Amino acid sequence: MISKGITEINYDTLEYMANSPFRRFFVSQGAGFIHRIEMVSSGYYFNNPRGIKFDVFYHMYNTNITGSSPTFFMGDLYVKYNIFVSFLVFIFISVVISYLSRFTYLMVSNKKLFVYWNVYVSLYIISMAEITIPSSLRVGLALVNILIVYYLSRVKVK
Repeated sequence: MISKGITEINYDTLEYMANSPFRRFFVSQGAGFIHRIEMVSSGYYFNNPRGIKFDVFYHMYNTNITGSSPTFFMGDLYVKYNIFVSFLVFIFISVVISYLSRFTYLMVSNKKLFVYWNVYVSLYIISMAEITIPSSLRVGLALVNILIVYYLSRVKVK
C-alpha cells in the first residue's frame, strides 16, 4: 500500500485492499486480453521495448501516463504468434496442472497442506506470468520451490 502512496489505514484503505485483487483479476486482466485481440485484429504494430502490456495500456486509456495492462500469458502468446499456438499452450498447461494435482494428491498425505499451498501458489505464478525473462525466472523459482518443499515434506526428523 505504501508503494501506492497510501500511508494510513481507514475505511477507504481497507475497502481498496479488499476490492483491488478482484478488480485486477476479473476486470483489468480480462479487458487487457480483449484489447490484445482487438489490437491484433486491427493490425496494430506492437513496438514498446518494455513489453506488450505497456502498448495495451496506452491503447486502453489513450494517455501518456506510464502504466501497464497485464493479462495472463495466453494474451501475449496470441499477440506474438496466433490463436492456435495459444490454444495448444493452454491445453499443455491444463495437462501439466492436472498431472501435478494428481501427483500431489497421491504422494502427499492430508496432514501436509503446506505442500498443496505451495503447488497452488506456484501454478498461479506460472499461469499469470507473461513471457519475459523476469517472469521466466519467477516461474523457475516457483518450480524449484515446489521441489524443495516436496523434498522437505518427505524428510523424517528423529
